[in-house]
Amino acid sequence: MLMKPITRRIIVLGAIILSGIGSRLVSSGFVLFDNYLGDALYAAMLFMLLLVLAPRLTLAKAALISFGVVVLIELFQLTNIPLAMRSHENSLLRLIAIVLGTTFNGWDLVSYAIGILIFFGYEAYWARVEVAQ
Repeated sequence: MLMKPITRRIIVLGAIILSGIGSRLVSSGFVLFDNYLGDALYAAMLFMLLLVLAPRLTLAKAALISFGVVVLIELFQLTNIPLAMRSHENSLLRLIAIVLGTTFNGWDLVSYAIGILIFFGYEAYWARVEVAQ
C-alpha cells in the first residue's frame, strides 16, 4: 500500500528544508553546491509547500506559481530594498532580508528552475504510480 500523497509531500518538504539549511551551513569548495544548491532547494521547497497547502493545484500550476514567486523575489532584489533591510536595526527586517536574499543573480533563476523541475518530475512519477495502483 502506498503512502498518502500529503504525507509523502510533507516528508519530502521536511527533507528539502533540512537539506537547504545544510547546504548553507556546510561549505564543500564546489561552486555549484555552495552557491546554487540552496537556491534550487529554496524553489523546490516553495513548490512542495504549494502542493501541501493547495493539493488540488495541478503540478504544472504549482510549478508556474512557485517559479513566478521566486522570480519576483529575485527581481525585488534589484530595488536594493532587501539590502537596506539587511542592515536595519530591526531584527525581523534583517531576517526577512536574509530569507529573500539581497543581491540579484541571474544564475539563481536557473537554479530555481532546476529545483522545481526536479521535484516536478518526482511528483509526476508518483502521480503515475498512484494511477497505476
